[in-house]
Amino acid sequence: GIVNVDNVGELGSLIGIYTSPLAIGVRLNFDIGNGIVSRFGIDVDSKSYQEIIELQRRGLIKVKCVHCHISYARGLSYFKKRAEMMARYAKELRANIVDIGGNMLVAWMTV
Repeated sequence: GIVNVDNVGELGSLIGIYTSPLAIGVRLNFDIGNGIVSRFGIDVDSKSYQEIIELQRRGLIKVKCVHCHISYARGLSYFKKRAEMMARYAKELRANIVDIGGNMLVAWMTV
C-alpha cells in the first residue's frame, strides 16, 4: 500500500518510522487558471516540492501516486487542465497512479 501525504511535515514523520524507500502518494497543488488558490497539497512551485524530488532521488521515498484536490472549479475545462497537469507531474515524479479526484460531471437532481 501507499500513504498519501499533504505536506512535507507529514512525510518527515513517516520517514523516521517506516523502512526506506517509503511508498507514498502526494497531493499536489497547482494553478489551473480559475483564480482560486487551494490550501490543500504541496505547491509544485515551492521548496517543499523540490524536497519531494530530492527525497526520492536519495531513495528515501518512492512516489507511486499523484493526487489533487478538487476545488469549486468543476467544469469540464478545469478537469482537462487538472488531468494535463497531473500527467505532467506523474511523469516528472515517475508515479504510476494519477488520482484527479471525484465529482466529475455529477448530475444534481431534485426529488
